[in-house]
Amino acid sequence: MAKRLKKIKRDHRIQNGVGVLLESIAEIPEIKRIIPGIISRGGRLTTMQPTAYLKIQRKTISGLKLLAHTDEAIQEIFLVIAKDKRDDVWKEIENLQRRK
Repeated sequence: MAKRLKKIKRDHRIQNGVGVLLESIAEIPEIKRIIPGIISRGGRLTTMQPTAYLKIQRKTISGLKLLAHTDEAIQEIFLVIAKDKRDDVWKEIENLQRRK
């Protein structure tokens, strides 16, 4: 049985600093679930970005795919969203990123 806390699936490892970002986007009502995915080695190359940040990569059949960037790695994040709400959530996540 999958463990969830605030819509975030907790069966998989979440990179340091990314959990706080996921909790902030979990407050968007249109997001049904947040599923952390594969972690790849190789973090960001520049120090111009905050310690951890999210980048929306593309729309998927079930919602959106994001990449969570940290100093150590990049992690795939999948959001489950109703098809007609994807664009609204995309804009809301971009607005949250600009405020930080």
